[in-house]
Amino acid sequence: MLSFVNPLIELKSSIMSAIKAGIPTLLYMIFLTIKDILLNSMILRLVGEAAMVIYTVCFNAGLCVQLVAGGIVGLLSNMGSVLYGKRDFFGIKKLILYLSSYSYIVLAVFMVSMLGKPEMFLNLFGVTEPEILSPAMLALRIFTISLPFYLWNHFMMTYYQSTDKTVLSSLITSLQTCVALVPLAFILIYESDNKFGT
Repeated sequence: MLSFVNPLIELKSSIMSAIKAGIPTLLYMIFLTIKDILLNSMILRLVGEAAMVIYTVCFNAGLCVQLVAGGIVGLLSNMGSVLYGKRDFFGIKKLILYLSSYSYIVLAVFMVSMLGKPEMFLNLFGVTEPEILSPAMLALRIFTISLPFYLWNHFMMTYYQSTDKTVLSSLITSLQTCVALVPLAFILIYESDNKFGT
């Protein structure tokens, strides 16, 4: 009844599984760094420092959503992996329903406050100059409208990662973080710079 097992083979399999599961998170960190470097350079060179202040505030608004609503979605990574391992697809469906409901309720409260009083959020980051405050409030309101889609992308990335669909999770991560965002931002910034001369 005894048999010899090579522990290195099992260790190699475990390491490969861990690397595969962690690829979306690794891509997120790499592409986030690349995106920040490229967007910061483009905004400073093509638009100016005032636009950089506005972009920084919008970026921080995204981080706040990641903190309050993304934390709820993060539960899917742990609980969803356990349920997927047990092949409890009914449990996964219920978990998705609960987490998406709670995260979007929190996001709705955040969005209402941002759309209603964007100047309060801007004042938190020291944006008080009248010449920056007015366009910053408009930009923040426009950015706030995109937050439900941002949260849904984050939700799908986490869902696919927790259900061992690494390729789909990596694809969503890459497109959302850098691959689709940076070229589109460059086109819009370049076109607005040519059109308005700013």
